[in-house]
Amino acid sequence: MERIKILPPDDVINELILSYESGMEDASEHARFGVFMYWLNKDIDSKTLSSLFKVALLDPDEPMAGSLIKEILAHELSTAHQLSEAIEKIISSKYYYSTEEELIECFTSKVGPY
Repeated sequence: MERIKILPPDDVINELILSYESGMEDASEHARFGVFMYWLNKDIDSKTLSSLFKVALLDPDEPMAGSLIKEILAHELSTAHQLSEAIEKIISSKYYYSTEEELIECFTSKVGPY
């Protein structure tokens, strides 16, 4: 299995650590979402976007993963293959809170809040 390296720089990790408060471990998806958005706001290449996409597909928090997948599909470097994979994954569970139509709209608009 390919090892995916998408950790942000130390200063971003330190900021996450400093913002931690007791009890936040029950909502770790917020930190994960923040790291994803950190990368989507950077000038990334298609390989990095592909890595982000693979990790998003594996995330156990399906509502958050669905939001991430839509953000990734709205990126200018996303591919039709990623759209197909996302549709296949999203329609397999009602907990993604996303529809095939929403994914297609994100992909075709190529404009995201990143």
